[in-house]
Amino acid sequence: MKKVMPYLCNVYDRWSNKRLIRRLALLLALAISTGAVSAQSTVPSVGMLGEFKKKSLVGSWVETFTFVGGPRDGFVGTALVNYNSDGTLIGPQGGPITFDPDPAKASITSEGAGSWTQTEWNTFVYTSYALFSDFIGNVVGSLKVKGIYHLDLPSRDGYQGYSFYEVLDKDMKPLVPPVTGFVTNVGKRLTVDLKVPPLPSQP
Repeated sequence: MKKVMPYLCNVYDRWSNKRLIRRLALLLALAISTGAVSAQSTVPSVGMLGEFKKKSLVGSWVETFTFVGGPRDGFVGTALVNYNSDGTLIGPQGGPITFDPDPAKASITSEGAGSWTQTEWNTFVYTSYALFSDFIGNVVGSLKVKGIYHLDLPSRDGYQGYSFYEVLDKDMKPLVPPVTGFVTNVGKRLTVDLKVPPLPSQP
């Protein structure tokens, strides 16, 4: 009996160690999977799961921008911009056209395109680019804009912030001397209007 007891104790210890190892392995697996979920949920476009997804720029916006300083100080413009769930954005630089009898001197600005990311609970940073082309189709320059926005809470239907713009050459390199400036930004979310009037009946 004295020999049996140590043997049983050793078996119990080994069995307990195996259970402990299994538990630790399970906890490690859970930790890794949780980390993977967290990593996947912190992609730039969405932020963290749950509340972070609710506090997001994803959607379409009408934005008012006001130039600060420089030759266009005080000029106010309006544009549409779309923030996609994959961290890309479209807008808002497109539209301006400069007419000239010489098509090589006339220019048009492309739609803006870029990326955005969530850096804090309600803070977002973006960078976008737009191209300047003449009427022949040659790229003559570009525009780089980067800014920081703060989402209005708790409504999540507006944002405020500012942007820094820089005019680049056709190779996307800064001009010498540089042409730069700032604008302030105020955005309002575009929502679905559910009140669609009925189609008039045909006579």
